[in-house]
Amino acid sequence: MSLLSIPPNQQCRRYAAGVLCQRPALAITTRFAANSSPAHWPAAYAALYRRLPYWLSDSTLSPQQTVVALSRAIYQQYNGIQAAAGCHDEGQQSTFWLAITHSRASRLIVNFCIAAVESLLASNTLEPTLDDIAKQLQKLREMVRSLHPDYQARILILAAIEQGISWRAVAHMPRWWQFTLGNQTRYFFETLPGGEPRFGLAVIGNKLATSQILRDAGLPTPNNELVRNPQHAAERAASYGWPLVVKPVDRGCGRGVSTNIRSASALAAAFAHAAKFSTNVLIEQQLEGHDYRLLVVRGQLIAATRRDPPAVVGDGRQTIAALIDNLNQQRLMDDVKRRYLKQIDSADSAISAYLAQQQLNLDSVPAAGEKILLRGNANISTGGEPLDVTAQLHPDVAKLAIAVTAKFGLSIAGVDYMTRDLSRSWRDSGGAIIEVNATPGLDLHVVGGFTETALGKIILGL
Repeated sequence: MSLLSIPPNQQCRRYAAGVLCQRPALAITTRFAANSSPAHWPAAYAALYRRLPYWLSDSTLSPQQTVVALSRAIYQQYNGIQAAAGCHDEGQQSTFWLAITHSRASRLIVNFCIAAVESLLASNTLEPTLDDIAKQLQKLREMVRSLHPDYQARILILAAIEQGISWRAVAHMPRWWQFTLGNQTRYFFETLPGGEPRFGLAVIGNKLATSQILRDAGLPTPNNELVRNPQHAAERAASYGWPLVVKPVDRGCGRGVSTNIRSASALAAAFAHAAKFSTNVLIEQQLEGHDYRLLVVRGQLIAATRRDPPAVVGDGRQTIAALIDNLNQQRLMDDVKRRYLKQIDSADSAISAYLAQQQLNLDSVPAAGEKILLRGNANISTGGEPLDVTAQLHPDVAKLAIAVTAKFGLSIAGVDYMTRDLSRSWRDSGGAIIEVNATPGLDLHVVGGFTETALGKIILGL
């Protein structure tokens, strides 16, 4: 049974902002099957709660309250603005309402939640019904996220609302947003301001070109080069020595990256992995130390965040696969991490490959207290976890990040920096610039401690 359809001739009304909540709201009136709640509802609710404890109360809610709670939570989780929901009964009918960021998204959410609760009320086999709800919830996620702002835009929009700045989507330009205060207007694609120089954007989209320009300017960056195939990579590896990094030249977010390559066989596997994402693959000298993201905004260093690769800690009993499940559950139970940290996919071939380098697999049982890294790269987009370390940052490293951003003519950038000691100058520590990002993710800085609105205000700069 589909939970994602919108019934024909449905009674649906739209209310202006301020009538039901701060946002415009959509109200749906329906003959709700739960008006005479069956005796098995407490058991059905308990089963639903076990699946979604981060969205529901541990005290049994009525079916109507459950629709409201789920609607609010899904709207909030899938980047709706200023979540609010409610319900009131009208004789044999119930009216459910939900805030609107996009009308179709809110209508899909409310109808899904009504249908999900009604399917539980009618079910004699709860677990299969819950499995179906979970599958269709993933489809709903993709449908709603294609209509709502992305998480970067949402952060800017929340900051704009708090400051009284008007905002709207730019017509016919997906993911571009306009923000206006008085006679000042700024446009953003995610965190990329409109008007950034084309040359700078083109260069930093190419990791080899970025490295060459940094070297030419006398700025620290690891040696790297383009390799044609695994055989060519093996030939060139001799001039670098192990360990190596292999990555696509023109992809971001950690896609296709392999680190800690220490053998010809691992090098061949890493090349094949990178080649899935790009026809241009490079090998690079691997530096020692931690991976840091330095956020620069209009000539100021705003934050330094250490990015740690995803890892689990053994308890002497559970397998690595089970420990990954536990870590994912911990992230789901945290309001901030649930929104901004990725769930770790234990089926990811990059995880299996990295475990194999440690003579481990998903069925291995680490000793109590033993820390097992799941990947070599620390990108938040592939499961890494951030820690704010701005207070430890040496002034020379801040100046370096600002200079690098200016070198490419950018007003906002995320500079990826590797060093063994962030509190020392790059001249003394051997620190180096790994990459430069024109649309730096804000997720790691929010998880690191910034509030969404505080960070959004800095990026908007209005």
